[in-house]
Amino acid sequence: MPTKKRTSGEGSIYQRHDRGCPATVDGPLNERTGKPTQVRPVHKCTGPWVGVLVTGYRDGKPVRKKVSATTRSAAAAKLDELKVRHKGNDLPEGRLLTVEAWLTHWLTQIVPRKAKPKTIVAYTTVVDGYLIPLLGHHRIDRLTPEHIDDAWDHLLEYGNPTLPESKRIPLSPNSVHHAHRVLARALKVALQRKKVKTNVAGSDSMDAPPLVESEIEPIPDEDVTKILAAAADDPYGARWSVALSLGLRPGEALGLRWENVDLAAGVLLVKEQLQRQAGKGLVLTAPKSASGVRSMVLPKTMLTALKAHKKLQSQARLAAGDQWHDSGLVFTLPNGKGVDSKVDGERWHRLLDKAEVKQRRLYDARHSAATLMLAQGVELRVAMALLGHSQVSVTMKYQHAVDKLKHDAAEKMEAGMWGQAKPTKQ
Repeated sequence: MPTKKRTSGEGSIYQRHDRGCPATVDGPLNERTGKPTQVRPVHKCTGPWVGVLVTGYRDGKPVRKKVSATTRSAAAAKLDELKVRHKGNDLPEGRLLTVEAWLTHWLTQIVPRKAKPKTIVAYTTVVDGYLIPLLGHHRIDRLTPEHIDDAWDHLLEYGNPTLPESKRIPLSPNSVHHAHRVLARALKVALQRKKVKTNVAGSDSMDAPPLVESEIEPIPDEDVTKILAAAADDPYGARWSVALSLGLRPGEALGLRWENVDLAAGVLLVKEQLQRQAGKGLVLTAPKSASGVRSMVLPKTMLTALKAHKKLQSQARLAAGDQWHDSGLVFTLPNGKGVDSKVDGERWHRLLDKAEVKQRRLYDARHSAATLMLAQGVELRVAMALLGHSQVSVTMKYQHAVDKLKHDAAEKMEAGMWGQAKPTKQ
């Protein structure tokens, strides 16, 4: 009697024979091949029953998912459940992935479609330095919040596992928080694409490591005065005036072009930033967010500094002759090319040494400009627009710094007017 042909998606069930089963012997001839079929003598086999379902195809070959049970009926029930799950697209096609395999695919094939080059670099640092070394060996469907907690504890205690032990330093809580956000984002996409049933790093499964809000410390007014005095005879001096008075991000200042600076009207338009991208060199890109595109009215002193800077640049262009690279940028190297952020930072630190003030990050100049705006009574929403913040909560952080400065000033005034000498120790 001919056997019933299975339809696509029906699956199959067979018994996996154990070692105690007798060997096969020749049976009836196969009419199509003319060869004897292989059968086993009557024997009570104790091997498990296996259900098989083809869930997809890879490189032209079927990808099978298997279930097993001790009885045929139990295996059939599991196979039916498997077919229901597969029909609902709840089952990933192909072999189940490790965390490393998924993160590599996500980072190289999915992220580049939407993310900016700078974001890709940041993600790559986290994935290659932290996530794959600590979590990559787990199967993605078996990753647990406990695995993730152990990884974050390692980073907080020992630091980057890819570095030699002599060079490892514990990561900050904020760096670990960022690593968690990257992992949660990658697993969110895995969930969307049915590679996992739940995002174990998502808020429904676990809390992200807490952020530690760092206190904003603007550059003291007396140091700002020294820095500007030291930059007075520097051909690059206007760059520091822009940083300390306008609060542009470093990339925004380096990406500033003369066509966006109206010296007659005293208005400056921020619409680009200069970044170094792998394989491309220095390129102009859109600002950090849509709110980063903004216009600013130049203070008179800043306007004077930019006019003087343009004259100096014209002289440099004549001196360079054919070697001049007409980038159109406001701040350039002596040959007219754009300035790399690393070179910009090195110039800043040399300036601080010359001014004989404490070394600080170049970004602290932006903090100082923001704090000064609010201290001078600029309305919060206006300051938010001038600084290019996308959320008022970011600008509010500077208001807290202003409040602290006012509190410190009040204490100094009180000590100066009514303070008493500290009692001497007996």
